[in-house]
Amino acid sequence: MTCSYGEGTCQFTLHLRTNILIYLFSQLKYANEVRYAKSQFFFGLDLDGETKYFALALVFGHPDKGLRALSKNALLVCTYDAESQESLAIVPVQDVISVVGMVPFVHDVDRDDQYFAVEKIGHVTGDESPQDAPDEEEDDQDI
Repeated sequence: MTCSYGEGTCQFTLHLRTNILIYLFSQLKYANEVRYAKSQFFFGLDLDGETKYFALALVFGHPDKGLRALSKNALLVCTYDAESQESLAIVPVQDVISVVGMVPFVHDVDRDDQYFAVEKIGHVTGDESPQDAPDEEEDDQDI
């Protein structure tokens, strides 16, 4: 297997210690672009006396330009080809920007290779409870 790292290329044999694969949809930097990918698994390599960590990822195609324009950049539908060797990439874990949801896009029933990106799926930070939600202390009071 070959991977590009920094300014060089390295050859290596990958030995997995377990047969557990981690499937994670992510947004990452790939070939100087921000792309969506399905990370197959993560691994470490000893390079130049230091352990570096990478992800083996299957990179989605670019978002459909027509749907993107019609939706005013709200709907990013990408094609996913699980059989394509060209879409496999080894990327440093530092290039993973965020975890995203990739939901099957079922607009065309004849296709099963399209997914749309959902960023910040189920995202809640801080105190973002609804305005009409009761305080926790109020729930414990006897009436």
